[in-house]
Amino acid sequence: MLLRMTNGVMLPLPMLTDRLRIDTDAMTLSMTHRISLPSSLDIRVLEARFETNPDAPIIRRAPHRSREHVCYGR
Repeated sequence: MLLRMTNGVMLPLPMLTDRLRIDTDAMTLSMTHRISLPSSLDIRVLEARFETNPDAPIIRRAPHRSREHVCYGR
């Protein structure tokens, strides 16, 4: 989970699995994640992110590009 606050702060939170359902007949796996947050938080956006690599960072920064290298159409 990634909380994006109205003041611009980004707070990563781990997703906690609440339920795991395995249907062997349909060959499906369903996972439910829940989060409980106080309504007093000034949240602008709450993002649910899924990553298959447990060692991957929760937040990634885009590579820096200078304006000289950005191409706006041809």
